[in-house]
Amino acid sequence: VPGQLDNPKVINVLRESVQTIRSKGLVAGSVAPHKDYLELMYDLGFLFISYRADSTILSEGLKAAEGWYREIQERGEKS
Repeated sequence: VPGQLDNPKVINVLRESVQTIRSKGLVAGSVAPHKDYLELMYDLGFLFISYRADSTILSEGLKAAEGWYREIQERGEKS
């Protein structure tokens, strides 16, 4: 069920996958695009969970910094 991360079929496959992975002595990991999914991954037994993609976090930080620079520049132009 592509794109339906909260679909019961997907959740069951994830649960089974975690059990298989852990039975081999390995750690199951995933990337969580939002808080609710992060909680779901934890509840299913994932032990390594990356929250969102690094590129998204960097992009948001750069957008915020761009806004700060514009504010500083505008203040300088008004002086």
